[in-house]
Amino acid sequence: MKKIKLFGLIVTGILISTSTMPIIADAEDIPINDTTLTNTPKDDSESNHMVRKLGGVTGRWFVINGKNEFFSPTINIQKDSTDSIEFSKIISQNSGSSSNFSETVLFSDAVSIRTLPEVIVPSGTTYSIEYTIDKTTFTSVPPSDITSLKGIKVIFSKMNASERVEIKNSAIANWNNTHSGANELAQYFEDDRLQGTIYFDSYRMVTAVYKDELGTDLSEPEVFYGVLGDKYSTSARTIPGYKLTVMPNNASGQFSDDDQTVSYIYKKEVVAGGDVTVKYVDPHGKNIANDIVKSGNVGEDYTTEQKNIEGYSFKEVKGNTTGQFTDQAQTVTYVYRKNEIPNIIGTILVKYIDIEGNSISGDIVKSGTVGEDYNTEKKDIWGYTFKEVKGNKTGQFTEQVQTVTYVYAKNKTNPVGPESKPGNKPNSKDKNSNQSTTTSSQNSLPATGEDERITKMSGVLGLMLLAFGAAVSIFHFKKVNK
Repeated sequence: MKKIKLFGLIVTGILISTSTMPIIADAEDIPINDTTLTNTPKDDSESNHMVRKLGGVTGRWFVINGKNEFFSPTINIQKDSTDSIEFSKIISQNSGSSSNFSETVLFSDAVSIRTLPEVIVPSGTTYSIEYTIDKTTFTSVPPSDITSLKGIKVIFSKMNASERVEIKNSAIANWNNTHSGANELAQYFEDDRLQGTIYFDSYRMVTAVYKDELGTDLSEPEVFYGVLGDKYSTSARTIPGYKLTVMPNNASGQFSDDDQTVSYIYKKEVVAGGDVTVKYVDPHGKNIANDIVKSGNVGEDYTTEQKNIEGYSFKEVKGNTTGQFTDQAQTVTYVYRKNEIPNIIGTILVKYIDIEGNSISGDIVKSGTVGEDYNTEKKDIWGYTFKEVKGNKTGQFTEQVQTVTYVYAKNKTNPVGPESKPGNKPNSKDKNSNQSTTTSSQNSLPATGEDERITKMSGVLGLMLLAFGAAVSIFHFKKVNK
């Protein structure tokens, strides 16, 4: 709902200008009209019958759109409003009694009646009602087109002291028939004597708008209402991130018969905003892809993207995937779940060789589900020293067979000891030691590699001899058969 200002007050909806008289709270506070009626009956020359026998003084007031008004009030309505105007007159008899009296209401051309008037009377009071479309001729039959109704006359009978009657009407303003300033709404007559008139004035409107250079609203418009010729004054607003670039010429002025717009135009200020960090993690918060950092100015739009990450499926968005940069850092987190790995077996072949590629220990075969971790170990092999490993000694099983090779260098044999040289005389301290010496080669053991080589050569020779003997036997067998 738009805010409106009137005479320094902010209100909404239809505006009612109340009288300076006090508001009626109940029937005991009914004001007394300045006109005092006597007991002398009035001669109605037009109808040629006595219509007034009311003793004492009557109290009367108006109720307009739920507000108590007095005598000849002027209500204020927003210009071009199509809201209904609900208005009624309440007549209270303070003393005396009457056989009958009349109340006539004539409607202005500036309004159109929406519904047939409603008459409210005490249980003992009776009445009759007549209608007119020309404000002169009355008939008991209402017009078929209710908007053509221009007046009613109600004749009351048997109204006792302290009782009251009410005539209620509903209308809308016919703006094509209005003019600047106060417009008549209805006239009220008691026993054909004018007792009060209701007026309405259409408020003129000035709307202050606050927009950027593209015409986008940056703040809620403010609406000012006032009567024709009154002064108005609008003001600029402070809008964070924007600077006023155009000061309107009609920021202040007078209400005219036409509605006015006061436009305040702003330009966005460039202010660096906080970074937006985009993260890609698993349900445990572990990063599964590199972060992306986006930068921009305050008020500018940003967007983030969901990634396709191999082996993972997207689960949920935490934070604002799209939005605007602010003066604070922001984080957007995309969470993924790891895909289930099918139960496929992978193989790891572990080999132990010397530097010439010869196997020096039995191979080891490891098996496991693809994706699971594996590890291999180097061996302590007698006579050899570990040199290097080829392949990944730890990792994960894959669908392809993987080979891990541990390479060893052969250890050197023990060195030969020095022999005694002829002509050397033993030291006096060695007189009691053995005179005979032996070379280290005589006491040294054969190297492990030599034993293995001899064993292999013996096996090969044995196989050759067996093959040779088999060939000779076959040859001899064939010769005999011939």
